[in-house]
Amino acid sequence: MSLTKKNFVLRINEEAYNALAKWADDEFRSVNGQIEMILDKALKASNRLKSTPVKKSKQPKTTSDVGLSKSNEKAQGTRHEPASRRLGKS
Repeated sequence: MSLTKKNFVLRINEEAYNALAKWADDEFRSVNGQIEMILDKALKASNRLKSTPVKKSKQPKTTSDVGLSKSNEKAQGTRHEPASRRLGKS
């Protein structure tokens, strides 16, 4: 997919523009961004544009995350302790 964008003039009636502007504002987009989103969605729905799958990256655990999970396990008494020890039995 090309990342370059084609510039063109769009003539639209004022009522439609105002509705688009309101919609774009509601979704924190520019009018241009809103039109691009609408066109992209319509083209993909009609199978006229290939959908690009969104890659979900696996977030590796950081050392602070590992430390937190171990300290939480220790606080809950579930970290490598026999049941008898957790229950206070000898």
